Amino acid sequence: MTTALRCLIVDDEPEVCSALKLAMEDAGWSVHTEGSAELGLGCMTTREFDVLVIDKNLPGMNGIQAVQEVRRTNDTIACVLITAYGTFESAMQTLEAGVDYYVEKPFDNIFTVVEAIDAAYTRRRARRLAVGSGAADHFCRAVSLLHQPAAPAVAPGEKIRALVVSPDARDRAWFMTHMGTAMSCIAVVDSLAAALGAVHTHNPELVVLDSTLTRDGQLALAADLVTQARARVPLAVFVLIKKDGLSLSGTLKLIELGFATVVSHPQLAESFLTKVEKALGRLVEH
Repeated sequence: MTTALRCLIVDDEPEVCSALKLAMEDAGWSVHTEGSAELGLGCMTTREFDVLVIDKNLPGMNGIQAVQEVRRTNDTIACVLITAYGTFESAMQTLEAGVDYYVEKPFDNIFTVVEAIDAAYTRRRARRLAVGSGAADHFCRAVSLLHQPAAPAVAPGEKIRALVVSPDARDRAWFMTHMGTAMSCIAVVDSLAAALGAVHTHNPELVVLDSTLTRDGQLALAADLVTQARARVPLAVFVLIKKDGLSLSGTLKLIELGFATVVSHPQLAESFLTKVEKALGRLVEH
């Protein structure tokens, strides 16, 4: 007999909890609901869940704060954030908090929300299985190299294979200068088309993408890049360099694609490496 997957829904609107609970149970999930972040976090200390679905705009602790609290000790649970007030700023906070999916309400179709929850769980589970297979050992060694001022005497395989995608020549030069210590085999390209080719020859474990390449019709190519990179390296980490012009819809798509963190531009070497270290560290802590 297959054990049902476990979902915790946290929302202060009882009707939202009831609707999601019915839809999730119809899809075969075991569902528990709570009305506040504090109650939800308390529940998680005594029960295990596969997915947390939480409203952003809660009284007291909000949903983003709750996800941040969860991520301090648990990187295996998939987190889905729902909100009635989608903004660019909240989407950026969501991306940085470690949310797997971002859903706006009112829901046009409750079953598309169930599909989003399923997708978030599937992606998080795939990465957990890759970590469990021992693939994270390499990342653990690489994390220890990030802040060393000079390249230590280790084999190239101990470091991270990086791919930088930016149309800005100054940015490409910056990364070549500041990533040499902790990274090996750095590929630096100026377009998504070139990046798709580099994925097959380079097998990058860290991909740094300029946000100007996610505008307008380029999001589909960015999604293709993520899919192909993860097909070759399941634990590949994606970092976004934020510049002007990034839209709410574009940011939501990047959350859906599983970008690990965002770095403001112009970036500083120490802050960039700190954020990359945190993103890689999530793969080896649990």
